[in-house]
Amino acid sequence: MGRAFEYRKARKLKRWGNMSKTFTRIGKEITIAVKASGPDPHTNPRLRALLQNANVRSYFTKHGGSLGTQGSLTFLFDHKVVLKIAAKPEVELEELELELIDCGVEEVEADDEGAVILTGAFEEYANIQKYLEENGFEIQSTEFVRIPNDLKTVTEEQRASIDKLLEKLEEDDDVTQVFHNMQED
Repeated sequence: MGRAFEYRKARKLKRWGNMSKTFTRIGKEITIAVKASGPDPHTNPRLRALLQNANVRSYFTKHGGSLGTQGSLTFLFDHKVVLKIAAKPEVELEELELELIDCGVEEVEADDEGAVILTGAFEEYANIQKYLEENGFEIQSTEFVRIPNDLKTVTEEQRASIDKLLEKLEEDDDVTQVFHNMQED
């Protein structure tokens, strides 16, 4: 058949062997998760995470990246909570800011729509929420974000590849948020 055929055959067999090992490992992990907490991904967080990682992992592989373990890149980002509350005409912004600093709020600013945007550490969310509820503030929205500590400059070629990956991730219904530390143009 020839050398080219033998080369392609060897490559395919190696790839299929690796796929087989991966499928077996993921299958075992899924089996353990189902035995521990049941077959419904909505009530079994471990199973839900395994299924999501098996959907998402292929995107990274196809686009030249790799998926790290859970929490392996947390040091690159600050985990923050951003709350949008309705402003009260009788409460001055500076006065509110002084009160909220004790609850863990780091930034207080008014937006264009007359609401107030509060930013604080993720760990302080319960304290902030408790203060707002006890003092009759209307919480309009709450969002948990990851803010990069250090932005990285990338080449145009790297940017194109990363943009393709980000687009693929954002199209996936199972992915709710995507954060990166790539320097914007």
